[in-house]
Amino acid sequence: MEARARFLNVGQAAAYLGVSAASLRTWSNRGLVATYRTPGGQRRYDRADLDAFMRSMREPVSANGASNGANGGDAGASGDSSEKDNRGREPVAAHGGSARKQG
Repeated sequence: MEARARFLNVGQAAAYLGVSAASLRTWSNRGLVATYRTPGGQRRYDRADLDAFMRSMREPVSANGASNGANGGDAGASGDSSEKDNRGREPVAAHGGSARKQG
């Protein structure tokens, strides 16, 4: 019987998770998925790290809609996420509707 490789390249790891390679690279760049680099700079993923990442993404959502997973869950101390986006920033419209810098 053939043993499964412990480390996967980007394409193999993306297929293992059922996502695109671009999504996996983005998550790696953000530090959400552990990655190892070969001496040539290529990414390698450990199956155990991928499994842990998937478990963290499946964490239950709290009553106020915040998640403790990789997506943040910091909707604000008050729990009112209607005034802020998922990164805790206020939407542009709340600042007067203009994205231009005011001089």
